[in-house]
Amino acid sequence: MNTKDKKPLRVLILQDSDEDKILLLRELEKNYQVQHVCIFTAKEMKEQLGISEWDIIIADNDMQSFDSFQAIEI
Repeated sequence: MNTKDKKPLRVLILQDSDEDKILLLRELEKNYQVQHVCIFTAKEMKEQLGISEWDIIIADNDMQSFDSFQAIEI
């Protein structure tokens, strides 16, 4: 699929594994023109939600300092 034919997708990623993030982005980029920010803390999430609009938030369920359950509360 040509890059200009792909729909844009703004993704906020909660992920502490670079390898998992790369795999996720590789799959998303097959069908979307992805803009993303990867965060690690609740503070970063609050900041990003305040300054940007996101189409989707993808969260690792088990990060050491922050998890998907805390993200849902925010």
